[in-house]
Amino acid sequence: MKVQEISYGYEKECEEVANLAYQALLEEVYTTVKPGLVDLYSNGAHQDMDVRLFEVSASTLRPYFSKMAFAGAHVIGPYEDIFREIRKWGKIAEQAMYGQTKGVNTHKGLIFSLGIFCAAYGLCLRQQRSISLENLIKEEQKLVRLTLEKEVAKLAGNKRGAGARGEALSGYRSVTEVAMPQMVRALALGKDWNRVKQETLFSLMAVVEDANILARCNRETLLEVRELALSLQGADMSKCKEVDRYFIQRNISPGGSADLLALTIFIHSIVC
Repeated sequence: MKVQEISYGYEKECEEVANLAYQALLEEVYTTVKPGLVDLYSNGAHQDMDVRLFEVSASTLRPYFSKMAFAGAHVIGPYEDIFREIRKWGKIAEQAMYGQTKGVNTHKGLIFSLGIFCAAYGLCLRQQRSISLENLIKEEQKLVRLTLEKEVAKLAGNKRGAGARGEALSGYRSVTEVAMPQMVRALALGKDWNRVKQETLFSLMAVVEDANILARCNRETLLEVRELALSLQGADMSKCKEVDRYFIQRNISPGGSADLLALTIFIHSIVC
């Protein structure tokens, strides 16, 4: 594996996509009300987090997303080697995050997912392919498949399920088949941006095998959350706040779905 020994180029594009990743992190945490999650209304089921901590974390991570996009655009070698380079930067980004949040895990899952798509974006730039959802997913699959097939196989029977690795290995079907269509539909109807994001989150909560819920609670709780998510589509803010209080009492946090909301916002900002 090596970096192209030519005039690099694409620095501006890599900075721009990193800014979009940063904005997606902010857009996710500012979405209000999100039951059980940190937002402008409450800290959800998280006593160690608040909006300000998420802002600090997002700012810390921004330059690393640029580096991962740059790696996609310039690292020469098999896709597994490129993925290994992305993960190296992801580990560095993770340590920087923990340094600023005093050990609190604000965005570990999103370092993984956004990092992959930043790299996929860089690969599309290198190959002079259009930045479309189809092309991003194709590059994402080439990056992760061989490595993650082995890792996911080892997770069989794990309480948390396959988590972020499983989502990546699936080609992020929950984003491409559920969240993106939901977001596009809601925007076409002229809905308020916050409501668009809320409804996109609820659509994810209704289908995602949320590792955060499985880790904190159990599969029965996950199924209950899915049912509640369906009831929240079209519900008013008072109903959302009621469910938020219930999730806080039960220590329920659909963090996996929140990560996928941020990823959906990011991808939408690139391809639409």
